[in-house]
Amino acid sequence: PPPPTKPPPPPPPPSTPKPAGPPPSDLCTMQSDGTCKSLLNSYCYQWRDFADSWHISKQIKQLGQCMSQDCEQSLESGGEVTPGCRFLDENGFCYAYGSAQLWCAKNTGSQYCRDGGSDWGKPPLGSADPDADQTGWTPGTFPLRGDAGSGSLACSCMKDCTCTVSSSRNECLCEKGTDQAPVGPGPWAPTLIRQRSGKKGDCACQCVQANGRRRVLLGHTDGETLVKNLKAVTRRLLHVTGEEEEEGEREGEREGE
Repeated sequence: PPPPTKPPPPPPPPSTPKPAGPPPSDLCTMQSDGTCKSLLNSYCYQWRDFADSWHISKQIKQLGQCMSQDCEQSLESGGEVTPGCRFLDENGFCYAYGSAQLWCAKNTGSQYCRDGGSDWGKPPLGSADPDADQTGWTPGTFPLRGDAGSGSLACSCMKDCTCTVSSSRNECLCEKGTDQAPVGPGPWAPTLIRQRSGKKGDCACQCVQANGRRRVLLGHTDGETLVKNLKAVTRRLLHVTGEEEEEGEREGEREGE
């Protein structure tokens, strides 16, 4: 009789992923204590490095500016040069350099790369629609710092918009042809939205103490979104200074309101 056939050899073991190695210098810079200091948009790195010494009103303002910068980065066109923002550092802020974002996309298991999700980036960074104006990026919630207390600040953003927020005005100018509403966990929303051209790629974000829910319901008519005026709520939540109110008035004049 013929000799018995040998069973096939077992499949080779799965290959062990190669370690990513040290992070590139455009993602973070190594410190003497072994930590890596991430390279962020300007308002975000100021928040990270200095917020412990700030009054709560400055923390609110600066964090909103940080989120606006990250939001505008998320609206980039995609591709190798301007990939947008999918990956965050340990603080929850976008890595500022596109090359750092792309490094994280190739090293998703790295301890340095917090992944917002594939819908946060257009190809090659993620799977969001490359022809869409916006991705799934949203702002976050962040702890108060220093002597400001133990609470947190929850942020919301209006994409493709600029906004005037003061004790007397709370309105946004948004790109024509878009149906805009706030994104993010924060309760802030504008009381009036008007459509204007030339707003694509802009962002306006506000961060407030995380102790309320969004109370403004948005609707639209004849190219404008009109909502019930909640100025008293805005004054209570936003802690806006007189200087900011004057700047808001000047911005409104420049927009031809």
